[in-house]
Amino acid sequence: MAMLLLQAVFFSLFFVREVYSEIEVVPCNHNTSVCECKTTNPNDVCEFTLDIEMLQTFTRYLLDGTGNSRGTAGSVWCINNEGEWERVDPEDTLCGSSIDSTNCTQPFGVDGYTFRSFIAVNGRIPGPTLIVTEGQLVKVNVINRLASESVSVHWHGMHQRNSNWMDGVEHVTQCGIPPGASFSYFFYATQYGTHWYHSHSGAQRTDGLFGALIVKEKQDNPQYTAFMKKLNEMGIQENTYVDNPNEHTLTLLDWQKSNSLDLFTQIHSSIRYFNIDEASELVGANIPRTRSSDGAEIGPVPYWSGLINGRGRHNDTDYSNSILSDFNVTAGNMYRFRLIGAQSLYAYRFSIEQHDLTVIATDGQFIEPETVDYIIIHSGERYDFLLEAKEENENQRFMIRAVTLSFTETSTYLEEQSAEAILNYRSTTTLSSDYAGIAASSQNVSKRCNDNKPCQALNCPFKNFPEQFNIKCIHIHNLTRLSSDMQKDLPDVATSDNSRLFFNFGFEGTRLTSAVNARNLKLPSASLAQLEANKLNDINGTEFCKDLNKPNTCNRDNGNEVISPKCYCTHVVDVEANKYIELVISATGPDYDDVNPRTSKFLFAHPVHLHGHYFHVVDIRFGRTDEDSGRLTAGNSDINCGGDTLCTMPRWKPDKDYSSRTGMTSKIPSTAPLKDTLLIPAGGYAVVYFKTDNPGWWFLHCHIEVHQLEGMGVIINEKGKKTPPPDSMFECGNFSLTEGKFKAAISATASPTPTLTTTTIETTATTIGTTTAQTPTGTSDTNPTTNSGGGGGGCFPLDAVVRTRNGPLLMKNVEIGMELLAVSSNHKLVYSPVILIKQKQGIAWYPSMLQSLGKVFLDDSNYKPMKVEDLIKSSD
Repeated sequence: MAMLLLQAVFFSLFFVREVYSEIEVVPCNHNTSVCECKTTNPNDVCEFTLDIEMLQTFTRYLLDGTGNSRGTAGSVWCINNEGEWERVDPEDTLCGSSIDSTNCTQPFGVDGYTFRSFIAVNGRIPGPTLIVTEGQLVKVNVINRLASESVSVHWHGMHQRNSNWMDGVEHVTQCGIPPGASFSYFFYATQYGTHWYHSHSGAQRTDGLFGALIVKEKQDNPQYTAFMKKLNEMGIQENTYVDNPNEHTLTLLDWQKSNSLDLFTQIHSSIRYFNIDEASELVGANIPRTRSSDGAEIGPVPYWSGLINGRGRHNDTDYSNSILSDFNVTAGNMYRFRLIGAQSLYAYRFSIEQHDLTVIATDGQFIEPETVDYIIIHSGERYDFLLEAKEENENQRFMIRAVTLSFTETSTYLEEQSAEAILNYRSTTTLSSDYAGIAASSQNVSKRCNDNKPCQALNCPFKNFPEQFNIKCIHIHNLTRLSSDMQKDLPDVATSDNSRLFFNFGFEGTRLTSAVNARNLKLPSASLAQLEANKLNDINGTEFCKDLNKPNTCNRDNGNEVISPKCYCTHVVDVEANKYIELVISATGPDYDDVNPRTSKFLFAHPVHLHGHYFHVVDIRFGRTDEDSGRLTAGNSDINCGGDTLCTMPRWKPDKDYSSRTGMTSKIPSTAPLKDTLLIPAGGYAVVYFKTDNPGWWFLHCHIEVHQLEGMGVIINEKGKKTPPPDSMFECGNFSLTEGKFKAAISATASPTPTLTTTTIETTATTIGTTTAQTPTGTSDTNPTTNSGGGGGGCFPLDAVVRTRNGPLLMKNVEIGMELLAVSSNHKLVYSPVILIKQKQGIAWYPSMLQSLGKVFLDDSNYKPMKVEDLIKSSD
């Protein structure tokens, strides 16, 4: 027996050495803009901490000795006419007289004009850029220091496989993090490329709660290998290729003069926006809503200013009184830039003066390089592009511009609706006093667009620009995916509605409320991913939308307005596991000919984001437009809306489906690009494919924040064996998690009721034997392993039945809360360790991964669980 124990000890020591990870706690304080995990070992853990707090622009705050927390007293600073920071009150000595003092936070002038509050992440807007390596386990501790709002953080681009409850959507996958509380997020950075993180609570994202998340590709990644080969084919030498996300990551934001919730409320007001002060003068004084060249609405909120990496210039501010972001390059190199759309409402047409943009990736996925003059980017999208730093530009500086698509009745773009930054070939930072001269001498990209050589724009939300602009559109479905194995696992083209989903993003009802299939999404009263089966059934019965397959459910003619209880509901759509779905996302309406801005239900382009998945973009179709002016004359008519007055149950019209139109009946095109966020054209639709291989509750929604808040979203219940969350997530409030418990949790799956035949560890035999276990006293009819909470029912006061890959296992004398790893008499692992947890009606279990920490081994002489450290001591 002693020999068996020593052998078990030997195995445990070897196993622990293999499994225990190094944890790199990445410094990320209030004066750090980039937080990079230096380790490249895929077994190591990268740990970050994000502090969420409310700050004021133009204000510095006193720091403690660590630089990680601040006081409540602020010191107001301004940008003088030389572009330098100085104290507003010369007698204010809190932060001294120099902006270089390190005892205070740095102030944020943002657009150089607007004095308002914002939500800061680690004292910054945007939050710090987090950089990790593909495959690493990432831990982020989020601390909510807001006074009255709960928060959640979504890791946009991460698929959270087997950990849907880490997706960061309040009321869908988790409780909000209350004021004063903290939450430990874990995820594997398996989706490489350019991504970002942002709040998914209320309107916090566009008030500042966001930042870049960069996952650097591993050198042996087949896609990365294919990309590097492509660079070589393009004549780009590896020693001149520079990929430095620390310096060349750009986030775009349309900034507003007041906080987003105030604006959201004002949108619903009939007086909307006005630029006068006297109430008696309101009639006819509304600022008109902005529109793009096709006549589609861009925003109910007037444009205020634009930011690139949290810096910009309001039009009423001189260049000398602003601070712009500065991006340095050296002549002779080829640079990889990363562009992230964090906007609230306005799409941007991005360009760099006198430079081409060679787009190489979108939403993290490589494509065949496409050289363009403009990239049109909306909220949630990401684009990577190459920029050649030309020798002839040495020692020069150029304007970086992101201009909205706003279009006037006189057929001109509003160039002043922009965000600006500097591309700098010099080694020194560009001074504010130089901005005006750089802007005055700049050659706007639009000036090089002509009849003989029209400019190229990627991702137009309409079919074409007006003819006079000489800009040709390249649409997303025309891109080609760069892949080393494009034929692998391609979906079949759908030929019936059994494998199709239709979602129409439109404005429904009398007041044109944001909706999907005429349902106005009401978030559930509790997080779906955290609910036990019985509670989930309760919410299903009282809150979920009903009669989804009855086309006239929400028709006004039936008295069921979109805001009525029947149609203002938790919109959940079930999909079966492990099948390919043709997802048709439209922005149309039942009256295709209605292009009246006051009554049309579809005059808006929507950036739509699917959580938990990439999708193949196979087709994008547009409404009918006037060839000369580019204006919409009617919406696309390929889709039947179902309802008479609302788009309640969209379906293909006869012979208009993707298969019939293209003649494709086998596989989708292998070249179809992959994305997770797609701009759906006003009056048109897109056809995409994704595989339901990631069980969970996944949000599909418009990424325009006011549309999402108003109800333009749907929750996809992807069936299959959902992994239950860790036990401590069943209560709201502080939530902390270790690496081991996370790894244990993501390997657990909801399972059917255990059979009565169990496996037990014999004391003398050399193999695992089988016996029949008696049902323990007090066992409830409730199945302890089938609900999404992982517990409930079953009372095991002394013993526990544990499911393993080799069958059920009977463990004796276990204690609640222990983490176990069973070792058989012949020293073979019984394949799944377990964690025993306490539930309302007894003890239930979670299967876990072998890599979980804090192992407890079974001494097979008396079934007594022993901790690893005790075994180690006994061997000394």
